[in-house]
Amino acid sequence: MCCREKPCPAAAEKRKVVVMFDWFRRAKKTPPSFSAESTRTKAMPTKQIPARTDWRNSLAHLELLTRFLNGCAVSQYDQADYLTGVLKEPPAAAIKRFLQDGMLTPASPSVALCSLLQAKELKALLKQRGIKVSGTKPELAARLAEIDIAGTLEVIGGRIVYQCTETATVLAHDYIREQAKKRNAAHQEIVAALQKRDFEKAARIEDLFAASQPFAGGLSDCDANISYELPCDIATTVRKLNTMFSETPGILRNVEPARLEVLRMVAAETLLWNDRDILTLPDDFETGIHLDPLSAVRMFHFFCIYKENLRSYADAGIEAVVWMASGPCPACQKLDGRIFRITKVPEVPCPSCINPSGCTCCIGAHIPEG
Repeated sequence: MCCREKPCPAAAEKRKVVVMFDWFRRAKKTPPSFSAESTRTKAMPTKQIPARTDWRNSLAHLELLTRFLNGCAVSQYDQADYLTGVLKEPPAAAIKRFLQDGMLTPASPSVALCSLLQAKELKALLKQRGIKVSGTKPELAARLAEIDIAGTLEVIGGRIVYQCTETATVLAHDYIREQAKKRNAAHQEIVAALQKRDFEKAARIEDLFAASQPFAGGLSDCDANISYELPCDIATTVRKLNTMFSETPGILRNVEPARLEVLRMVAAETLLWNDRDILTLPDDFETGIHLDPLSAVRMFHFFCIYKENLRSYADAGIEAVVWMASGPCPACQKLDGRIFRITKVPEVPCPSCINPSGCTCCIGAHIPEG
């Protein structure tokens, strides 16, 4: 039977796996241009912003203020109109109020460099000047600013960078500590619910916590923690949790039960939190197979995606799927491009995959011609 791939679903599944595979990596900031003219930001608004409610009582404003603890370019947020709804005012107006209240001050050259450039860019600039490139990122920035202030100012160009004053630093850290307490309390409740296999309760606890946060998805695409999957409703989350705790991906079949339970719990927590910083694996934890712990956790997520895709395809009346391999694994490559009836498709992740980072194969919908 001649078949052709239905491009949209297949492409979507491929993108989903690529995003999932990068789950544990930090979001990379776009390298800034070194052109002063191209990076010069618009002047801050001169119109007086009328005082509204005290921003110190606003979680959204406090969250924004924390972004300036280690220095931050105004251009990163002052034109971020999508923050206006939560802040109840344009972000540029909020930043102006911070300045009026003595919460922000122009960043020192070294802090500005550290904020604007990546470590590899700082090392490249130091290497060009014959300066040693070892040390932390702040140390690299301080070294460059001390030895070549003219070059530092040229790199900063017209970009405006502020950092928190002492008063603002205390305020921001108090906020961070309070939020950490709330998150930890919710986390402990979720762990207890998962241990009792009360998946709906675990999902609802996380849902309530997320609803209490000023910015559900972070302040920008450059935030350190990135989501690996689109948010889903509680019913879908509960179904995925049931899959995680009732079934074991074939690729993890040789993991000892006690270790497997640890991996299940971590996979469930990261599913609920959409955040890699919630990982609770001991530093010395080992899976006992060819996969490292984080890759093993990913396999649980891939398995749930596979199950959800099969369910969605069946509901849509799709009868055939195509296997799409990724990576050099012989077992995976053997299946690449093959078309299977939806009731006969092999399991994803591929149980025989030998890739040290785990299987990254996926399936996509196929529609027969005619």
